[in-house]
Amino acid sequence: MASSVKVFLNVIMVLSIAGCAGFRAGNLSEIANENLIVNSDDKTKIFYENRFDTSVNVSDEALREAETLQRQNFFSQLSMSGCCELTDKREEADLYVTAIFGNHANPAAMVGAVLTGYSLYTIPSWITPKLSYKVDVATPSNATFHYEYADSYTMVQWLPMLFAFPFANPFPMEEAMQLNMYKHLIADMGKDGLLKLDDSDRRQLEAALQPPTDL
Repeated sequence: MASSVKVFLNVIMVLSIAGCAGFRAGNLSEIANENLIVNSDDKTKIFYENRFDTSVNVSDEALREAETLQRQNFFSQLSMSGCCELTDKREEADLYVTAIFGNHANPAAMVGAVLTGYSLYTIPSWITPKLSYKVDVATPSNATFHYEYADSYTMVQWLPMLFAFPFANPFPMEEAMQLNMYKHLIADMGKDGLLKLDDSDRRQLEAALQPPTDL
């Protein structure tokens, strides 16, 4: 009896992981990491404040963890580009960046997800998280810039998604979309002359914002 229960639970676990697939809306063009790499010896110092906003009912601790992860991911993109560095001292900063990363979805979609689970994934359900990134950038001379980015993806839970899962794994998808928004911000700040870049590096960041053309 115990072994049968264990097998059943293992089946549920496999279905819950592989019985879903994610499909990106593609509202924001994808920027490759290599298109952001610059050779700046004098790095732009950024004082960064961020907040996480979500429609999901989560604890204060979970919010703080999300904000910490968001800051770490942003720092990772800055380091990869080589353009900038974070500073905890506002008086040392070349730019003051205030950002709100949002993740919103219809809470009613959770009802469908529960039904899908009870039906062993024979009844389909889906949820569409909408991601947003709103950023205000200020300089010591009080010049201000505002940037907004938005994208979304749909996660479908249904038994046939077992075949789509290897090619459309939804679990790393949200973080990849978040990182892509950070890439757009770096490129936009470079295009607007906010970063300490030479002309060739600035043109490279401007080119990174152009969507690829179909041949």
